[in-house]
Amino acid sequence: MREFMPLITPAYPAMNSAFNVSSHSFEVMKAEIKRAHELRDVIFREKRWELLFESSDFFLKYNHYLACHIIGTGKIVMIVVLL
Repeated sequence: MREFMPLITPAYPAMNSAFNVSSHSFEVMKAEIKRAHELRDVIFREKRWELLFESSDFFLKYNHYLACHIIGTGKIVMIVVLL
């Protein structure tokens, strides 16, 4: 079985915490991350923060979802590469 989305746990023993992600789930996650990135670009470029709070059909489109909380300290540049 191919691992589509290796997420290595930070604790010992290190293991892939997303071992059971299917190719379909992986494609859905990539599409949503890409959509979020494009929305972020519009918000920053046009200073239209109200777009962030518009209604979404996300919870109607998908029965299951993953919530990610990313926390950083200081000036950290994060680059997400969608393959």
